[in-house]
Amino acid sequence: MLSTGGISQGAYEVVKQALADSSVEFSSVALQPGGPQAHGTISGIPFLGFPGNPVSALVSFEMFLRPALRTLTGAPAPRPVLDAVLVDGLESPDAKHQVRRGLYRDGKVTLVGGPGSHLLHALAASNCLVHVPVGVAALAAGDRVEVTLTGPVPEDPFAVEDVLVLADAGTDPAGTG
Repeated sequence: MLSTGGISQGAYEVVKQALADSSVEFSSVALQPGGPQAHGTISGIPFLGFPGNPVSALVSFEMFLRPALRTLTGAPAPRPVLDAVLVDGLESPDAKHQVRRGLYRDGKVTLVGGPGSHLLHALAASNCLVHVPVGVAALAAGDRVEVTLTGPVPEDPFAVEDVLVLADAGTDPAGTG
């Protein structure tokens, strides 16, 4: 069983409240985003609880559930992990494994958005997760990082061919008829 949200330290964490008398443990891991986690069993059924912010939930899935499912069932396939050159510098809390969103292409990765777990637009615009390990407080442009591909690598992210061209769609872009 998998749940997202309601497991953190707030006053109204409904999942945490509902499972207060269960064997489910609520803890925090050194991960940003995705620190709050829950795990245990409910009536003998395995339970995982991930944070509710969308980026935190996805990072938690990729870091914890995807590998567990792969071990247990053989699927889903592991994501490709690559070495990349960081285009932009960044800062990270050195006591946490920080996972940022990025756009990978030609051996380089550009950060997309900030480190916040609510930045869904950055997740949608990215094709990889950029890993900043525990103990690293800052990286400079040109430093090497590990990235996990989560989407296709564009041939040219600025190409016009990827945009719908009305003339190619059989319509008259000028509206003349």
